[in-house]
Amino acid sequence: MDCPSFSPQAASLASAPASNQLRVDGKDQISKGAFKARRKEQEHKTKSHPPLNARALADVVARAALEHKVLSPVLLNLTGLSSIADWFFIASAENSRSVRAVAEKIIRRTLEVGVKPLGHEGLNQGETRWVLLDLGDVIVHIFNPETRALYDLESLWADAPRIEHGAAAAKADSNSRS
Repeated sequence: MDCPSFSPQAASLASAPASNQLRVDGKDQISKGAFKARRKEQEHKTKSHPPLNARALADVVARAALEHKVLSPVLLNLTGLSSIADWFFIASAENSRSVRAVAEKIIRRTLEVGVKPLGHEGLNQGETRWVLLDLGDVIVHIFNPETRALYDLESLWADAPRIEHGAAAAKADSNSRS
């Protein structure tokens, strides 16, 4: 048989009707045609969203975080200052559960617009004090207040232009009520 192996990681990619699946040496196999069709379908799903520029992605992140009422959200424009990212989003949440919930909300929202995180740190810890999400051009830092004060990333990037999202959101709310 000339069929690619079926790994657990490829389960969602390679799932196909039972008529296309084979069992060889106790391992699930899938026909090349069914595998390619499923891959093409997945690629089409990810391409259904137009690509976001870095600023638009940063705004998606900020709006998702603000829905959870984060503390002191700020966007730092690192364009031209850093080679690792164009934007940092930094915010605090009151406790470990809130830090994790905000990070998970941001991940869900970015996936909805077709952006998959390149990596994350801190989500799988029992006591979550800091979660870092790498979204490519946007790096997200969600802290508890004590950890944010300890690392003080805003001071490290003091030269970066900043957008205080809490103030902007409050101003937008007051303008819409007028």
